[in-house]
Amino acid sequence: QKFCGECGTRLTVAAPAASSPIPARSDMIEMPTEPPISEDDGANLPLPLVGRDVELGWLHEQRAIALEDKLAPAIIAGRAGSGKTRLLQEFLDACRDNGDAVALAKPDPWAAGVGFYALARAIEQLAELPPGGGEPSQWSAASPDAKGGLELVFGRQRMRRDSAAQPRGKWSVQAPEHESNGDQRELAAEALRWALGRAQARCSGVAVLAVDDLHMLDGASANAFLDVVADPPLGKALLIATRRVNQPARWEDDAAQLRLRGIPAQLASQLTGSDLASAAEAEAPPSAIGEGPPSVHAFDARVISPLYIDQLLRFNREKGDDPPNKLIDLIALRAERLNMAARTVLQGSPGSGCPGTCRR
Repeated sequence: QKFCGECGTRLTVAAPAASSPIPARSDMIEMPTEPPISEDDGANLPLPLVGRDVELGWLHEQRAIALEDKLAPAIIAGRAGSGKTRLLQEFLDACRDNGDAVALAKPDPWAAGVGFYALARAIEQLAELPPGGGEPSQWSAASPDAKGGLELVFGRQRMRRDSAAQPRGKWSVQAPEHESNGDQRELAAEALRWALGRAQARCSGVAVLAVDDLHMLDGASANAFLDVVADPPLGKALLIATRRVNQPARWEDDAAQLRLRGIPAQLASQLTGSDLASAAEAEAPPSAIGEGPPSVHAFDARVISPLYIDQLLRFNREKGDDPPNKLIDLIALRAERLNMAARTVLQGSPGSGCPGTCRR
């Protein structure tokens, strides 16, 4: 209803005709359109993994150490866009081909630090449990401490029924049996040890637990991985994690380390068909392994971020001209070429915790 702003009299408004079409959303908002893609787009995406033979060889050396019935911890450190996740994925694919039991844990997709998120996903994969941990009857050969840790990790302690204290059909809010944080931390680590042992028993190779973006994990999961490295279980296991260079892990003293940098600019130029010398970083070798020789490449080799190469190829597909030499500038230029509706979605995605990856 509408009223006059001066006297307050109710105004009669004619109802819209029944045949009046309701405007579609596409009539109100300019919908995102894909940038023009050249038919002759050159290289296919994603690009093949190139220039990482030394790094893959180093990872297989860590697996060989784990074959000696011990836990081999390893860390891949690098800047954002240096190819840590891609290198890890290629190695895990090779491990599966070798008969290893492989699990990959990541931070929660909302970047909210959800407690035990990464640890729960790791245990589910290692022990082949259904989402949520399954039923206690599926936790075969688990010790009382391991069962307590599984209940903690999967939230079972919050769902215990207390028929004496609660009305029938209500969930209890009683405190867990182990109330101190130290006890709960040890229980969580014991649950992970049990899952690693179960993975070793069902495979012919190594139990491989990979943790991507270790620096972004929730604290409870990070503590469990740290405790397992400090007090490892018996058996063949490899725990490998990726992290950013300026955010070290707390168990680095016990782990072999690989410093990952870009790939040589000359190789990148061959992939893209462009001269990338001006965009290359003149800073150190492509990779540095432990305290030994930095790599097979010359110390003054000019390297470039794999992420820059990927973005450059997509920019060229969109018929862009004069690409900038900085990765952040290249991404910003691609975003500017989108219409307003698409840019609004893109700007809102990081803050909304969208688990999807922006492919354009």
